[in-house]
Amino acid sequence: MLKINNPFKLPKEAYKFNTRKIVVMGLMIAVAIILSSFDIWITPSFKLFSIIYLPSAIVSIIYGPIAGLAFGFVSDFATYIARPSGPYFMGYAISAMVANFIYGVFLYKRPLTLARVAISRALVVFIVTLGLNAIWMIMMYGQTAGQFYTQTRLIRNLIQFPLDVFLITYIGKIALRIENRPHNL
Repeated sequence: MLKINNPFKLPKEAYKFNTRKIVVMGLMIAVAIILSSFDIWITPSFKLFSIIYLPSAIVSIIYGPIAGLAFGFVSDFATYIARPSGPYFMGYAISAMVANFIYGVFLYKRPLTLARVAISRALVVFIVTLGLNAIWMIMMYGQTAGQFYTQTRLIRNLIQFPLDVFLITYIGKIALRIENRPHNL
């Protein structure tokens, strides 16, 4: 018999998907699709502001890293289907899954403090945005384009970082309050 260790000490509920969890995740995918239309672009290649990461972070905070992995995969594909921009590339689904896993490991069933959120957001920026996404850009568009997009993403993320941390913390606390209230279902 194969026994799988639980390296992140997640509660058993983190591995279960009930109807309520699936419905909430579906609604959050709809929110992500809507939020994707509110990005602010300076030029066609330089996005100044985006909050599309919020539904992913919220799902990972509420339901954990395993649900975050599933949400990352499905939401990436659904967002692309609703608002396509260029060819679909599976690497970005992997990026979304890794980002959600990081949020889930750092924020699920833990105190939602500014420091903890800042650390998790910084890891997402460095590992996913400047790491994996840079690799995907180089694979898709070449070395020069990959370097250009990585530099612009670094600038955007440095500018937006404090707002990201505040929004994840504030909206995450509201979402936890809503999720933890008694349900009459």
